[in-house]
Amino acid sequence: MFFIVCRSAPRSAFAPIEKGVTLIELMVVIATVAILAAIAVPSFQSTIERNRLNAAIQDLKGALQLARTVALKKSVDVTFTPTPGNDGSWCYQYDDVTCASNLNKHATISLGPSPATAITFNGRRGTSDTGTTYTLTSNNLTSDIIISQAGSISATDP
Repeated sequence: MFFIVCRSAPRSAFAPIEKGVTLIELMVVIATVAILAAIAVPSFQSTIERNRLNAAIQDLKGALQLARTVALKKSVDVTFTPTPGNDGSWCYQYDDVTCASNLNKHATISLGPSPATAITFNGRRGTSDTGTTYTLTSNNLTSDIIISQAGSISATDP
């Protein structure tokens, strides 16, 4: 039996050891990251917009529930009125609290119907004087906040 052993030529003590990446490898990685980012950004923007609208919905819904709670706690009728602010934003007021929150801190939100209708919660029963629907719109997303005459407050998904 014969064995052939191949041996590479010995390296010189002064031969450089190659480390790092080549320019082509770097450009391939950058191109791949750019393509993935171009695919992900539109989806990410719609998610951010939906989250902003959801935050405004929860803010307005919480304010309506607070106005109803104040009416029941103090046994007085409380009127909730969304009003346009000076800078084009929407504020709401109830009882003696004015501009309790700014709906546009989340995004550019339009509130309908225009002009926004006031709603009064009865201090003894917590019911509303009329059923009302507020519509929040941001870009191409829309959601409704529905206040029934029984005083229940619900919201639709954007």
